Amino acid sequence: MTNDQWDGLREVRKRVADGKIRLSVSDKGGEFMVLPCSLDPEITELHLNDASVYGHSTEKAFLTQCHRLNTLWVSIGRTAKLDRMLIRKLNLDTLSCLVFYSLIKTHKLSNGGEKSANASDYKIRPIISCVGGPTDCISNIVGQLLRYVPSHLPNTNEFLVRLR
Repeated sequence: MTNDQWDGLREVRKRVADGKIRLSVSDKGGEFMVLPCSLDPEITELHLNDASVYGHSTEKAFLTQCHRLNTLWVSIGRTAKLDRMLIRKLNLDTLSCLVFYSLIKTHKLSNGGEKSANASDYKIRPIISCVGGPTDCISNIVGQLLRYVPSHLPNTNEFLVRLR
């Protein structure tokens, strides 16, 4: 790299470290996204305000659902006559709350939209991290069972047909 390129890289790192910009990748194509840190939460808030998709919850509600999931898992495991150690291993005692993060859909930006400071001009791909969450262990088993199902199916119905 040239000296100017190194200087540019140092400047980008400094702005990220100072909390001035968010550096990310897009959800398709791997393009880099650089957003002012002030715009990032606006885009996220706008997305999370869609009541048809998201709703408010509490820690108590989260823990209640986790308890229900564990109870159901133990019941299914016993019915399937699974080894008690396996059931116990997949029963979660220490849970982590799920984490939301997002990737900007660069392919959904209109011409010149990448320079917009208006949060409503951006579409995002929401990602819910489940590591340490209530479905983490069970998803490992299901993932192994589904390895023969193609990963790029156009709709849920086709997925269910292939699964059957």
